[in-house]
Amino acid sequence: MAASSSSGVTSSDYDMPWVEKYRPNKVADIVGNEDAVSRLQVIARDGNMPNLILAGPPGTGKTTSILALAHELVGPNYKEAVLELNASDDRGIDVVRNKIKMFAQKRVTLSPGRHKIVILDEADSCSVQVSLYFGADITPSNFSMTSAAQQALRRTIEIYSNSTRFALACNTSAKIIEPIQSRCAIVRFSRLSDQEILGRLLVVIEAEKVPYVPEGLEAIIFTADGDMRQALNNLQATYSGFRFVNQENVFKVCDQPHPLHVKNMVRNVLEGKFDEGCSGLKQLYDLGYSPTDIITTLFRIIKNYDMPEYLKLEFMKETGFAHMRICDGVGSYLQLCGLLAKFSVGFTSGASASAVMVLKTELCRFSGSKIYPGRGIRFIRSDSQVFLFANSKCKRYFHNRLKPSKLTWTAMYRKQHKKDIAAEAVKKKRRGTKKPYSRSIVGATLEVIQKKRAEKPEVRDAAREAALREIKERIKKTKDEKKAKKAEVMSKTQKTQSKSNVPKATAPKGAKLGGGGGKR
Repeated sequence: MAASSSSGVTSSDYDMPWVEKYRPNKVADIVGNEDAVSRLQVIARDGNMPNLILAGPPGTGKTTSILALAHELVGPNYKEAVLELNASDDRGIDVVRNKIKMFAQKRVTLSPGRHKIVILDEADSCSVQVSLYFGADITPSNFSMTSAAQQALRRTIEIYSNSTRFALACNTSAKIIEPIQSRCAIVRFSRLSDQEILGRLLVVIEAEKVPYVPEGLEAIIFTADGDMRQALNNLQATYSGFRFVNQENVFKVCDQPHPLHVKNMVRNVLEGKFDEGCSGLKQLYDLGYSPTDIITTLFRIIKNYDMPEYLKLEFMKETGFAHMRICDGVGSYLQLCGLLAKFSVGFTSGASASAVMVLKTELCRFSGSKIYPGRGIRFIRSDSQVFLFANSKCKRYFHNRLKPSKLTWTAMYRKQHKKDIAAEAVKKKRRGTKKPYSRSIVGATLEVIQKKRAEKPEVRDAAREAALREIKERIKKTKDEKKAKKAEVMSKTQKTQSKSNVPKATAPKGAKLGGGGGKR
């Protein structure tokens, strides 16, 4: 007691984690996943809760949803009527046989139609006691909650269904055995959107009076990647460490590769400056960033990079292959350098940074069709001449000395006989269109979101009805124009047909001279 009084530190000096401080207590207050939340609201209103499996990525509100649902169902009897087991607890077969079974047998006075609730959070993560029970090492990727424990839990769910309900939260429902899945209603959660995370961050910032700039919030949303828990933790850590939320402070706290650095590295490679791109990669590697963090940030930068769609698809495909090889344990730095080399060899741009990037393609020696990097069949003749073909069919026809201009499926035939000219023009026009660069937060600014939050429900409903009315009028107008145009065309067609059906006027024939005709 003397030591604590002399230090002058009280319990109020310690900040409660904002994740717990601002955790919603009602199902209606949960952000995002409107379909899942509406299902849980119906359960809370009716009071008849089935056995549940809540599956989805971390930080999307699974634990918060089931805790809020339990609070609404049992009310003040929460401590007596709810048993919560986390991944840090021992959840082997002994726990199912003893602790969970004893809780299910315990009598608790509840309102009519209410049940006791057993919450198994992170049911697909491995407990340390699992390996002790089996006498072997079990990795989390191979084993979740003990298989024997899940089999025992299946029987417990059946026996005590009249008094107890079970709720399992997991990242992937595939790690829960099929018999348990068939006894539960599965509610799936998805990652939160940027607007949903931003709205919740603004609520916390207003309550805690945190100074910030919009770029800092964009950095927090970028590092969170749809995880509300991580976004709030990053916000609190940045505010506690620097007392100001900006982009630089956020990336210092989160310790992730800076997106601008990765973006510059990609730009250097695309502009032909391969050495500068590799030096940027070496800097990230020397700073201690893991290859997984580097390639994950690289993937997200490529996804939002301003480039034609076919280029983006090739980039993402090569990034996925490199990530797969890194996860297999192949040399990480070598694979990252190889990825940059593929970008540099397979793609090119003009001399300036503003030039449009073009995919390096070659033409098939027989059909004349385009061959993209990594595709086609290469044939080297005895005189060291190299031929590239789109497929084995083109190679076979080339060796048989057939003329490609006589085969209708070749590009040379279409060009010579002027076929599909309109389709080729449309394709060229599509290739030339540029897409605007999209940041992490798409479609809304801070001012727009704050304005929408301050709107009354009546104003919002009126705006929605006006928008729907405008859309209906536009559709009706388009239909009327089409109908009038069709009627005009029909009338012109009928007039043309009526003119063509009128018989031609012929001169009346006079009486034949010379009497009766015929052969004499």
